[in-house]
Amino acid sequence: MPLFFVLLLLAGVFLNAANNRHPGKDTQRVSIPNLPDRLEGFRILHLSDLHGREYGIDQQKLLNLIKDDNYHAVCLTGDMVGSSGNVQPLLDLIQALPQDIPVFLVAGDEDPSPILSAPHGDASPKASWVLEAEKAGAIFLDRPVKMEFNKSTLWLCPADLFTMDLEAAEFALADRQTEIISSDDPQSPENGAALRVVEYQMDVMEQVKGARSEMLPEHFYIALAHAPLGDDALILAQQSIEGKATMTNFPGQLSLILAGHFNAGHVHLPVLGPVFAPPSALTGEGGFMPDKALLFGVRSVRGVAQYITPGLGTSVIYPKWLSFRLFNPPEISLLILTGQFF
Repeated sequence: MPLFFVLLLLAGVFLNAANNRHPGKDTQRVSIPNLPDRLEGFRILHLSDLHGREYGIDQQKLLNLIKDDNYHAVCLTGDMVGSSGNVQPLLDLIQALPQDIPVFLVAGDEDPSPILSAPHGDASPKASWVLEAEKAGAIFLDRPVKMEFNKSTLWLCPADLFTMDLEAAEFALADRQTEIISSDDPQSPENGAALRVVEYQMDVMEQVKGARSEMLPEHFYIALAHAPLGDDALILAQQSIEGKATMTNFPGQLSLILAGHFNAGHVHLPVLGPVFAPPSALTGEGGFMPDKALLFGVRSVRGVAQYITPGLGTSVIYPKWLSFRLFNPPEISLLILTGQFF
């Protein structure tokens, strides 16, 4: 009898490992209050937490999942490179996607820093992995980007722009610029690199102001985050004016947040779901047997739809004894926006 259980355990380990090598797809209808009719059926391909993994040659297993799908934007919400620093799997994916579909990319907490403040032999403050992703066709999203679809306007923005004190950020950058220029050795490699970062960030702020001058309340706003947003962030991002939610930094309302980070909780138990949630802005102190809606899928946060994709890898945010995926195969997501509620 003990031999039987050992064999059963080994078979389970083998099957789980096999499942983890074959990603799936979560096709999800996301209900958006007051969605413009022209955006009904707008489709977003959402991937996160690749962590430099390869799913077949040139990511063919991922591409097979979406070869028959029509989608209008691709959103990559962080940790696509991961701590290994291996950008090639990400490049293989970007290069294989349709060239006429915009691909938006934000960095995650385990990615190499996207902006380098130390000397690195390049005039651009962007890290090499970001430059390579841009060359492959991605849009590194650190400022608002406008997208037109079916005579409607969408704005995709990094989530921190919705919560940041933009005026204070501008003053801080100007002070830092003055500090570097008036230092004893402004031409040193270290100060030169730091100045390039400051000037780059000042340019971002200028482009934010330019975008704000084009934005209208009726436009559709999407935030891309790596880690999901919690109540505190939404309190900063939106305020209530005459009983109607209005964004603090931009006109109109934030309608959708896309995030990743959790990898759906890593370890699941049949029927019961995720075993553990790490501490975060959304999950609080975290803990055992959390509500699965905190870790993946669609959930409303202060009236804003937030979709957390199950992800494609594993993260160091979990204890080592939960550092693998069990009964939780990696997934990509195809989101279909709708004004209907189910």
